[in-house]
Amino acid sequence: MGFFSDLNQWLLAEWLWSMTWGLYHVPLATLCMIFLFRFYMKMSLRGALWQSLKASFFALVIYTLYVPAFLIYWSGLETDWVADPMPAALYLGFIYGVLQSSFFWLQSLWFPMDMQRVLIVVALSNFIAALVIFKLALMGLSL
Repeated sequence: MGFFSDLNQWLLAEWLWSMTWGLYHVPLATLCMIFLFRFYMKMSLRGALWQSLKASFFALVIYTLYVPAFLIYWSGLETDWVADPMPAALYLGFIYGVLQSSFFWLQSLWFPMDMQRVLIVVALSNFIAALVIFKLALMGLSL
């Protein structure tokens, strides 16, 4: 039970960080994903925009529903403050990357796509967004 408790604690801390300092992660990752889909995967602008928005919305909704509904409301979990922005930004990118990758995997069951290239796009867009968020956090920019 210790592993799941630690995992849930980490997910809650990352979610709280994403709602404060990491608030720009989803829009930045979406813009990066649009650009990469457009130029790396040669999608139309409309297709790149649509795929990026769907994946980002899916990841945001799943993560935001799971953490407040399950971890805070039902289990009553509390968290500690995230002290170092670099791991927090990278972990947040990892969480969104896993959720977006699972969205594209589910979508590929009905609509075939080059999953290797999609995973590269997801990883790069979330990594770039994480680095930008880290830099913004160092400069003290947040909402």
